[in-house]
Amino acid sequence: MAATSNSPDSFFLTRLITRLTANKFQLAFFLVLVVLFPPLVPFLKALDSIVQMRRSGNPQYLWPDYSDLKLSLYIAVAVYLIWGSVKKPLQQAMESLILPKYVGVGRQEKAKRAAENVFKGSYYLFIVLFGYVAAKDAPFLPAALGGHGSMNAVFDDFPYQPYHTFPLVRTYLMTQLGLHLFSFTEHMMSKPKNNFMEMLLHHCMTLLLISLAYFMNYVTVSHLVLFLHDISDLFLDWARATADTQLQTLTRTMSVLVVLSWVYTRLYLFPFYLMDVAYWRTKIPSEEMYGKDLLGAMLHVLLVLHIYWFILIIKMAYRLTVDKKEVDIGERFDSKKQD
Repeated sequence: MAATSNSPDSFFLTRLITRLTANKFQLAFFLVLVVLFPPLVPFLKALDSIVQMRRSGNPQYLWPDYSDLKLSLYIAVAVYLIWGSVKKPLQQAMESLILPKYVGVGRQEKAKRAAENVFKGSYYLFIVLFGYVAAKDAPFLPAALGGHGSMNAVFDDFPYQPYHTFPLVRTYLMTQLGLHLFSFTEHMMSKPKNNFMEMLLHHCMTLLLISLAYFMNYVTVSHLVLFLHDISDLFLDWARATADTQLQTLTRTMSVLVVLSWVYTRLYLFPFYLMDVAYWRTKIPSEEMYGKDLLGAMLHVLLVLHIYWFILIIKMAYRLTVDKKEVDIGERFDSKKQD
């Protein structure tokens, strides 16, 4: 008997629980999220007192303010409205590029997914350019990322770093927070997929890292973490956007750039340079760097996700080139053939 619209299978919570219990990896990611929550609560309770203490330590210094969050909310709403206005025409444009083998509803679904990724790829292009402009002359942006400085300068003059030497970095972070808030909302409202929990963990870690690091004035580290991530995300979304279209040369080019940028930024620069100077070998005493272990734990969770996703990317590449099987670029690797 067919399930009715009010059957248990139609409820979001039921579907989510099914996802969690049916896949050991998703269950593991859920448990990581649960484990990180207890130490987060006392830190959040102490956050305001820490901020007030820092402000009183240097009253002339313009410490990050809670009112700055308004920009993030404006950005999230703006992105939502822009997406709502371009969704239909963009989907129609992408449908004309979808490979001829896809017809009917399947073709429309491919066009819808392609349009979503074109939009995401576009705002990643914007945010990568913004991130570079915001820090290109900053002392903490290394030559490895197109700058003229060094990651060793990431905590120079901490905690009252002269942000006037990189005035756009705070605006960049609040813009990023708005974009990720939009992505988080879209994720929670979407139909759960087989990568739901790992993406939820990623969104939560990103939102918490940006917010907490911003108000603790760890803006330099936050900038580098986000900038490193967005470079590979830019290529990933454009690879996904063109995967089912006639632009296969572009897809292959973007796929190669995904692998190269992922290895360089997320598996090389992120752990061996950024995490090293910002956490393992930081010159700031632990008692002066509030929330160090909590924020450090989140960085390590992100690193685990980087490694996990890279393994999936390599498996995907193998299926594409050796097995000649169709896969969904950018989604969680699944042993089942994608529709």
